[in-house]
Amino acid sequence: MIAKCPCEHCGVNIEFATEEFLSGSSVTCPKCGQETSIFVSPQAQPTQKQPPAPRAVAVQKPPATFSKPDGDSGIAVCLRIIGLLSVVGGVFVGIIMLEDSRYADAGLGILASGVLSGCILLGFASLIEHTKASAERLNRIEILLQKAGEKN
Repeated sequence: MIAKCPCEHCGVNIEFATEEFLSGSSVTCPKCGQETSIFVSPQAQPTQKQPPAPRAVAVQKPPATFSKPDGDSGIAVCLRIIGLLSVVGGVFVGIIMLEDSRYADAGLGILASGVLSGCILLGFASLIEHTKASAERLNRIEILLQKAGEKN
């Protein structure tokens, strides 16, 4: 049977086989290295030594690294191109149509709608880029928080 008793010097529990040691024998403490008397206390019932339970092994994730931004979003680039074409095309076609008095009102409408729609598309492209940059910053903050949590 296996029994436990505290070290007289550091208090760590020392396990010993009751068959091998008599109560009052001295052993060297595995923690502090000093000689201590062992005994079987009346409240501590001897227990059979059982093999240690298997431990769960934690699988570590690969370390998170910071990456450079991937550059412009493909959608934002497309919106910029379409927005610029809309502005240039609207201005070009609008000016040509304004020269002919029969189509002056239509030319003014095309010019205004080309410039307005182009500006709206360019604004959306800028919004997409700012959203992407914000998402990347949040991702970096999340990585830092995970690293801080692993250290604690």
